[in-house]
Amino acid sequence: MKDTVLDILIGGCLNGNRSDQKELYKAFYGMAFNVCLRYAGNRNDASEIVNQGFLNVFLNLKKYRRNTLFIVWLKNIMVNKAIDYYRKDLKLTLQDDLDVAEYLLSNELPENKVMYEDLLNIIQTLPTVYRIVFNLYAIEGYSHNEISVKLRISPGSSKSNLSTARRKLQSKIFELDIKRIKK
Repeated sequence: MKDTVLDILIGGCLNGNRSDQKELYKAFYGMAFNVCLRYAGNRNDASEIVNQGFLNVFLNLKKYRRNTLFIVWLKNIMVNKAIDYYRKDLKLTLQDDLDVAEYLLSNELPENKVMYEDLLNIIQTLPTVYRIVFNLYAIEGYSHNEISVKLRISPGSSKSNLSTARRKLQSKIFELDIKRIKK
């Protein structure tokens, strides 16, 4: 979307124009849905998070600064909404010895050609806390300190949860590879 068109839509949204809100929603729904789907347990939750996120966008559009890319601002809102959506259910505990976690963090995922949809489906099977920590660290690039602040956990818990998520993902990818080989 060209900046001038985006500026016109944002201006219309700021003035409460429903058709401009609808156009902005349609223009960015796909990107927002894909971001939320990585965090959500299923498509229905992702859709609900997107809708809550866009409500937040429209309520806070006056805070958007034009020196920031709109898509980056929108993505941050969607990530934060996804975290808020699951925060109430998160029961975080330190589950692994940190030495084991550090060892596991240094290992890479097995090299294979897992399709995007397969990987997304596998990530969605992770328990909520592991899925969120994995997405924030591996996809969004947050540090463990930043994750600990966002989720109100210790950096050690973030590392442990990431370690467990990686182990679970490695196991599920391995299972998927075995199924493909047997076919």
